[in-house]
Order: sequence, then structure tokens, then C-alpha cells
Amino acid sequence: MKAYHYFTMIPTKFRYIERGLFDRVIFLLQNNKLDDTKLNDDLNIVLKLLQITVNNINKNKFNIILKKIEKKLLKKSNYNLVIRNIPRYAVSVSTRTEVPVTYQSLRDTINQFGDIKSMYINYGVSFIKMSNNESTHALLNNMELGNNIISTEVI
Repeated sequence: MKAYHYFTMIPTKFRYIERGLFDRVIFLLQNNKLDDTKLNDDLNIVLKLLQITVNNINKNKFNIILKKIEKKLLKKSNYNLVIRNIPRYAVSVSTRTEVPVTYQSLRDTINQFGDIKSMYINYGVSFIKMSNNESTHALLNNMELGNNIISTEVI
């Protein structure tokens, strides 16, 4: 069975445990359509955890496994840079007012460092495929954006 089909069997009520991470894993599974034995084993573990009643789920273990799956999927995807802790609002340099950080504003900002081929944002995390990902990582990692310190990771 392909990896994506495992997650389609998980009831959406389990998203509340780690909604952003859960949604990002679903996105990566949908777009990659991978068939990887080790990944399928990890997904089986997630399903077994979810077969336990909702109150008895070990949230930390669920979170650790989902992060492990996300990392594996990112390595197999076309994305080569991850930005975490993106704020919802930041101060605009030109107007000195607080403005929402939108897909377009983030894309325009990151595009100044290298040509973006594709980008995905979900719950303060962005996956980016771009040229110059390593130099962009060096410039942006631990930079303050709004009230947050963003972190970047080269994939």
C-alpha cells in the first residue's frame, strides 16, 4: 500500500493533537506519492497509536513520529529549504505598521535571496524550493521577523 493511503485512513479528529504538523505530512504525502517500506512502517506505528482511545494517546510519541515522517518526506521531496516560526504579523519597513505576513509578502521577501521555484506555507512553517538555498539559510537563520526568531534548515 502506498504511504499516502495510510494517512487517508486516519480520522480527522486526530488532527487536534498536532494540527500543523499533521497537515504538512498529509501535504507532503499527497505531492510525493512515495512507496517506501521504512516510511510505511512509521505510518503503521502512527495508525496503531491512533487505534488507542483518544484520551490514551501519547501526544509526545505521536509528535516525534510525525516529525520523523515529515523529515523523511522532505528529504525525498523537491523542497530544499524549510523556514520555521514564521509570525502571523510583522512590522512593515516602509509604513512602520504591523501587517500580516502573507504568502505573497513572504515569497517577495525570500525571492530577494534567490529564485523561488515553489513554496508552501502552513502554520508558521514554509517549505521552499529555490536556488541559493544554502546562502539564504546562512542569512536568514536565527533572524528576527516580527516578534519571532525564525529558524531555517537546508534539506
